[in-house]
Amino acid sequence: MILDLKIKLLHNVSSTPFVLGDHPAVKHNGLYSGADVSVLGLANLGLQFVMPISPEYAVVLYDEKAYSLGKPASNVVKLPSASIVMALNEFQWANALDNIYFRPGDDPPRWTPDYDRLSELRGNERVSVWEDEVRLEGTKRAKVINVQTQRPSRALKMPLFRNRMSPPPLVNVGRLPLRDPDWALHVHRMTAALNTGVIPQEEFYVRTMPPQFLRRILRERAGTNSATTG
Repeated sequence: MILDLKIKLLHNVSSTPFVLGDHPAVKHNGLYSGADVSVLGLANLGLQFVMPISPEYAVVLYDEKAYSLGKPASNVVKLPSASIVMALNEFQWANALDNIYFRPGDDPPRWTPDYDRLSELRGNERVSVWEDEVRLEGTKRAKVINVQTQRPSRALKMPLFRNRMSPPPLVNVGRLPLRDPDWALHVHRMTAALNTGVIPQEEFYVRTMPPQFLRRILRERAGTNSATTG
């Protein structure tokens, strides 16, 4: 569901290192950061991921229809600003379960937000859980446990990205628009086919690749074959 997202590498050349939490792949949605509903579904419009992989580098994935980042011709974005790196580090502080890891030899208090900011970042629960009751056939009733990923914390602001669109209105009782509704339905059907044994895993992987992703693989293979035969 996320193979259609654009991938870029952030190269931190500032004096401030990236920190790493124990839950480092952070989802966000800057397009709907003020929404009161969950906006972090894998097929949702405006989805973003950020994950540090070292003190100097981080990987970002994002909805290219919703945002622009860096130069279109480059997949690497240099970060000379310590304030931007600190803002990205706040996502690790907000998303970590128990631990934050620092570069060996660093002084942790130097890169730690102050108490008030840390309380603000950690104040929101990341998951909502509530119990509901539904009516089955006849007079039977059943309890259902609902689990929903929370919206991004209002304390967090994703730097670097520039919005390419205004957020479309929510649809169907607060549901967020999808990046590609037809593709999301197709993946849902393929998942059902996989779970019921109708198709094997290998076929599922091929049939759930976004068309542009599959075309790129075929072009790369064609280029490799041409270079080999030439």
